[in-house]
Amino acid sequence: MNTSQLEKFAQLTRLRLLDIVKGKIEYVTSTDSTELRDYQEAIQKLKKDINKFGVQTIIDRVAYTWFNRLMALRFLDANEYQPLGLKVISPKQGYSLPEILDEAKQGNIVEELNVDTAKINDLLDGHIDSTNPQNEVFKILLIAQCNYLNELFPFLFEKINDYTELLLPDDLTSELSITNDFVKGMSDDDCQHVEILGWLYQFYISELNAKLISSSKAYKKEELAPASQLFTPKWIVQYMVDNTLGQVWAELKPNAIGLSQLEYYIKPEENNKINRTTKSIEEIKFFEPCCGSGHILSYAFDVFYLMYEDAGTNPADIPGLIIKNNLFGIDIDSRASQIASFVLLMKARQKYRRFFKTMVKENITPNIYHYEDIEGDEKLSNATALGSLIKISQAEADAITVEEGTIFADDQQKVKNLYNLLATKYDVVVTNPPYINSKRMEPQLKRYVENTFPTSKSDLFAAFIEQCLFLTNKEGLTGYMTPFVWMFISSYEDLRKKIIDNHLIHSLVQLEYSGFDGATVPICTFTLRNQYIENAKGSYIRLEDFKGSQNQGPKTLEAINNPACGWFYIKNQKEFSVITGNPISY
Repeated sequence: MNTSQLEKFAQLTRLRLLDIVKGKIEYVTSTDSTELRDYQEAIQKLKKDINKFGVQTIIDRVAYTWFNRLMALRFLDANEYQPLGLKVISPKQGYSLPEILDEAKQGNIVEELNVDTAKINDLLDGHIDSTNPQNEVFKILLIAQCNYLNELFPFLFEKINDYTELLLPDDLTSELSITNDFVKGMSDDDCQHVEILGWLYQFYISELNAKLISSSKAYKKEELAPASQLFTPKWIVQYMVDNTLGQVWAELKPNAIGLSQLEYYIKPEENNKINRTTKSIEEIKFFEPCCGSGHILSYAFDVFYLMYEDAGTNPADIPGLIIKNNLFGIDIDSRASQIASFVLLMKARQKYRRFFKTMVKENITPNIYHYEDIEGDEKLSNATALGSLIKISQAEADAITVEEGTIFADDQQKVKNLYNLLATKYDVVVTNPPYINSKRMEPQLKRYVENTFPTSKSDLFAAFIEQCLFLTNKEGLTGYMTPFVWMFISSYEDLRKKIIDNHLIHSLVQLEYSGFDGATVPICTFTLRNQYIENAKGSYIRLEDFKGSQNQGPKTLEAINNPACGWFYIKNQKEFSVITGNPISY
């Protein structure tokens, strides 16, 4: 996947969409024309929202909405996943117009789109005056397709019946159109990797991300999400999931053939095992509390698929079972959580070509959520800042009631879902948490962290180390990618002591100081057992001698496959307590 090209595409397309939407807003709010008189209600709603949120917020919101939709449509096109069988913004091989428009010109309009066929035919035949009939027809078909996809992906394709339609770019079919930018910018080859969706989102917000990080001020609440978005390298995702979910699998079924496919799985020292309570695969719960665009959940899907496959489950049933029973995620960024849901459904469709039909028939929806501030609820009133650091007990979750059939039911169900999510004790919790030190925390967030996580208040990532253990059941495992400062410096001494005394460092990989391109801090990735095991030893890999991000994954694999390599270590963590400050001195 050519990430450099994708970065350029996402950033240029963002700027172009912002400029287009700005121009459209200026036009529709200042022009009195015949073509706009049918949209007066939408225009009044637009003006009202501009007064309420500000014009720049509306520009940003609409520009991203169309970026997200066109990105999803292009991905569906490139993989031939469109449920109605026609590419929407992409042409067939050897053609130049979008396939859905090309078919309409030949009189083939899919009935499910529920469009005015007579109007389309009149436009194409010249019976209705239009400066660009093909473009006008394609706009009708594009909006109809987005509305149709609402049934499958309501989180991504909300019904278009407001000013979002009005602010759609004018040129949709020429060589210079925004839709053609997506066709060229997202190649068929790149679209074979579902990770493209997460990369594009990170690149879309990268300018804002860089601007926020380079400033020295405390973040505002609305800045926390873009400031903390960080795409986790694939090999680290594999390492974290292989040594948490993979370890659960190994303890439930030690002789599972599929375990050999987990290339970053480190077989633990003999004492570093437990007699795990027997449970079915359907009962294993995996949670990503800062799920972003779903990169970790996407790979967890692959491991669960291997587990079901090994158990002899009908392949047609596996994708639905995983999405319904096994994977859970949430984020403070609603845009990222939309992509995460879409990613999981694309993984399912990749495995089973009739999955979309099954999804509708069985009402399968990803267990992916985003935080909202809920006025009047003590726990969730500042949820978009606190995120998954919010502590909920099972008793508190059980106490939330939903008054079915009342006007309060939807909001109550939303609260109930969030309480249940945060009260559940998971078998596996894996995340790449936000790295935000106390000086830059939003004021209410800082107070909450100081009061709730006094031993790890220096940085959000440290608070998340504790919180993930809280979210895990007694036999559970957690996985992280964080700065490695917690291993040594004095401000994390109490956190280290808590881990050494009460939990178990199952494995740890310390990257070379500049071994991760995505952050300016030195990184480690590690897995913890919630349960301390007497005399157990953890596995440690030290990559200090191998410069460059490109060497970190291969050298980790080399150590896993050859523990005598010289940079693989086995240690009992109680030895760390002998040294003042409890450094993780493996």
